[in-house]
Amino acid sequence: MVKVFDPYVAVDIDEVPVARTQTRQKTLSPVWNEDMSAKVHSGETINFTIFHDAAIPPDEFVANCKVPFEDIASEKMSDFWVMLLTLIVCWFCFVSLACR
Repeated sequence: MVKVFDPYVAVDIDEVPVARTQTRQKTLSPVWNEDMSAKVHSGETINFTIFHDAAIPPDEFVANCKVPFEDIASEKMSDFWVMLLTLIVCWFCFVSLACR
């Protein structure tokens, strides 16, 4: 039996939390389409971590990825896909970053 998740994404810069998406209920194919912003002056990586929003804390880790800012700093807008692997499902997440 495949477990469905109540996933959300936590976003942090160099391990400092900056944003969190809304939780999507009972899905293996979440779509967020949410805008977030943060001022970053000397960050090295942006981290995306997916958690299952557990009824009883703590929330369960599902998957994560780290994207170095040096990989995206040369562009004003950078769109890319990241692959998040878990034991149950492989998610591809589209990320769009605007650098100002």
